[in-house]
Amino acid sequence: MNCPIKVRHQSNFYGVFILAKFTKEQKISAVKRYLDGNEGYSTLSKEIGVSQVILREWVGLYKVWGPDIFDVSYTTYSAEFKLEVLNNMADTESSSLDIAVEYGITSPAMIRSWRRAFEKEGYDALFPNRKVRPPMKKKSEDKKELTEIDQLKEKVKLLEMENAYLKKLKALVQEQERSQIKSRRK
Repeated sequence: MNCPIKVRHQSNFYGVFILAKFTKEQKISAVKRYLDGNEGYSTLSKEIGVSQVILREWVGLYKVWGPDIFDVSYTTYSAEFKLEVLNNMADTESSSLDIAVEYGITSPAMIRSWRRAFEKEGYDALFPNRKVRPPMKKKSEDKKELTEIDQLKEKVKLLEMENAYLKKLKALVQEQERSQIKSRRK
């Protein structure tokens, strides 16, 4: 695919696009090019490096909400709002894209994930869950903080391992010498 260097979208051998972030201006430009009527979804999506489905989503959102829909926003939706969206989707038998356009939700995939979570776990799954990263565990024993007894125990353990290794090595060397002596006698 021939894309301007600034865009740097690449597709692999199978025509699958690498996920890329698009600026508000890039999205609006793509939508306007489609709405001008000179280019179809297929041609335009290949040229800019986005799937036809995503391009259709952009066009639908733009038609209803205008260019402001592409402003970057990280909205947290309440469980009640999510339930309202899902109920409307079920009542009207609309697609997630249609519902996303109607409610101004920039990602129909988000609605589909709400539906899956609701079907799997019920109403509680719709509450915003703050996935807090657990604090890093402190290193339990820093070598500098080891007591003298702990250091000596560690040293004894290492010496025991070394001793066992040397015994095994000695046994292997002796076995090899015996086999060489036996082979000379034959």
